[in-house]
Amino acid sequence: PSDLKESAVPVKIIAHKKAEFLPALNQVIFEGDTLCTMLREDPNIQQKYTLSAPKLTVDLSENKDKQSPDIEHLTADGGVVRLATVKKAQGELLGGIELKCFRFDYDPARQLFLATGPPGTIVVDNSKIAAPKEKLGKFSLRRRCYVVVRDFETLEYSLEANQIIADAGRGAILI
Repeated sequence: PSDLKESAVPVKIIAHKKAEFLPALNQVIFEGDTLCTMLREDPNIQQKYTLSAPKLTVDLSENKDKQSPDIEHLTADGGVVRLATVKKAQGELLGGIELKCFRFDYDPARQLFLATGPPGTIVVDNSKIAAPKEKLGKFSLRRRCYVVVRDFETLEYSLEANQIIADAGRGAILI
């Protein structure tokens, strides 16, 4: 959808142990209680993303024409990884997501998120979000819902397709 092609949003990353730039790979590695935050605002909605992990690896784009490079790929790992998002409108909480896993990958070009457990847990609370204007089909995270998915080995979320694929290997997923 066209609403996914938004302008770049600044990302702030803090590492308590070290930050190392590897020029040959155009990669930055952050270690020690890393915290990555991003705040996306428009006139009606404010959405805050917070990612914490022992280690964060950021692959940067090769585009030398820009003042600051884009993130080509982001990986959080090294222990327990937590991602939280909160969506607000006029100061009122509309919903959010809490994810706990052992590895998290984000590919902005493909609008793809991959969480790896086991066990992994994700909680989505969009119970206060406004009903969508367009018809979304039988299931959508873009409408009022409350979802818990637990004990997955991998959970892949495609933002563009608005599709979740969860795999528990030989185990069972609790939804």
